[in-house]
Amino acid sequence: MSKFYITKVLAKGNGKTDSSVELQPGLNLIQGRSNTGKTCITKCIDFCFGSKNKPFDESLGYTTIELHLHTPKGNIQISRSFGKNKVDVITDVPGYESC
Repeated sequence: MSKFYITKVLAKGNGKTDSSVELQPGLNLIQGRSNTGKTCITKCIDFCFGSKNKPFDESLGYTTIELHLHTPKGNIQISRSFGKNKVDVITDVPGYESC
């Protein structure tokens, strides 16, 4: 049986081009030089799942983090903005409502 996996991590901000990374089922390797955002990706995921710590400084202009998940029953999008203690969820999984 297939499990859920993250398909995309996005950082969004007004007037900013979205910054994103797309992931595939299975093992994904993220490599790069120092200070290019590798750790930031995991901090963004942690933030969407409830961490109190912002993944990066707001001065970069990004204010919202989105996770796109694939599950065996459908897709889920989780969105969380800085300064708000609220998570928005959009899903097409039968039996679950978006909120």
